[in-house]
Amino acid sequence: RARDMNMLGQRVTQALRRTGRCASGAAASVVDETAHAAPLVVAATRGDAHDRVNQMLRSVGSTAGPLALDTEFTSFPSYSPVLELIQVADTTGAAACIDCAPLSQTAVASLLHPAVDQCELVVHDGRTDLRLLRELGLVPTRVFDTQLAAGFTRCGGRIGLGDLAQSLLGVKMDKSAATSDWRVRPLSATQLEYAANDVRYMLEMRERLLDELDRVGRAEWFADEMQELLRETADEGLADSDLWTTVRRARKLRESPSAIAVLRALAEWREATARTVNIAPALILSDDAIVQLAAAPPTTLQQLGTVRAARGSTVRLHGRALLHTIHEALDAASCAEETGEPLPELPVDWLTNDPSDPMSVRAATQAAALRHRLFAMVFERSAELNMSHELLATPADLTELLEASAADEEAEGVRVLRGWRREVIGSRLVELKHSLTMP
Repeated sequence: RARDMNMLGQRVTQALRRTGRCASGAAASVVDETAHAAPLVVAATRGDAHDRVNQMLRSVGSTAGPLALDTEFTSFPSYSPVLELIQVADTTGAAACIDCAPLSQTAVASLLHPAVDQCELVVHDGRTDLRLLRELGLVPTRVFDTQLAAGFTRCGGRIGLGDLAQSLLGVKMDKSAATSDWRVRPLSATQLEYAANDVRYMLEMRERLLDELDRVGRAEWFADEMQELLRETADEGLADSDLWTTVRRARKLRESPSAIAVLRALAEWREATARTVNIAPALILSDDAIVQLAAAPPTTLQQLGTVRAARGSTVRLHGRALLHTIHEALDAASCAEETGEPLPELPVDWLTNDPSDPMSVRAATQAAALRHRLFAMVFERSAELNMSHELLATPADLTELLEASAADEEAEGVRVLRGWRREVIGSRLVELKHSLTMP
């Protein structure tokens, strides 16, 4: 759905650009790319490199100045991303790489704390960076995301760091090491130079972007967006109790309360187990396995072993725990049926997208047409304002708006109806939604 909407947005934006209604951005000024000193590399809690980087970060923290920061991490097959490298740069152009593999989390946090606690962190698409810092116990209070800043002054989707550096500074960044395996040690000089370059230009880009934001009068919108980013990264993620709604192909179970009960229990069990053993949830139990187990719950290890989608290692290691989880879920569903306890609310698209139900097909078609009209408005407004359509409203934002009640709309319970978005796009979307859904 998001891919289809992005394709629609590209067509709308291209058409508006052809008619002169969407600016393509200011011409880039060219910056000579001079030779940089090799980045300092911290791989121990003592030594010259550690001391110099420690002094650099304390100096930045003492002046509360900006600090560019980026991370390299691996996200599979572990449950949580594994931090491999942290890159930082200050206003003097000095860059450093902190190798997290040989250092304890406490050592990394101790090194970064004086700066993160006081300075403005400059990141690019920094949601994961901020979350990783929080896992180290580091809670930044100020942030400047260059990707989001650029979105306030440019049409289109999210812009990569290399493209933004080319646009703003005329610098062509070498991205040849982007797909490196950051788990392998020692890190090569090419990898370290690539990592350092990711932060070397950020602070100058920040200055150019601040000028752009001031020129178009959107600095206050951007400041609000940064506060929202800090709030979101503090508590993002679905609660375990809601994870069942994201299991693929689970909609087929919607007519069976007992199957839904097993589905919910298995989704929560998978998440808790994956978190405990630090393995990606899909490697514990696939979505297909969860759906199969919920549709036809086994009662013995032998029956469990015949479920094709269930991994043999999972059955061997966790078979009894799975059977216990299924048994408890079925008992709870039976008790709920006897007492008349209300069933959990099913996701809207589970109720409006059944190919065997003509009424459902009609509702799904109408919902898709409404969503298409809302997206068209977002992309047209994006072109008028010369700003990213993803900043105005994402696919998830429009789904939230479509499902919102009038009370939610009035109480700003919908993201697109909060802050600057309400005036810029939210009120228009609500008006269009109501005009198209009136009986």
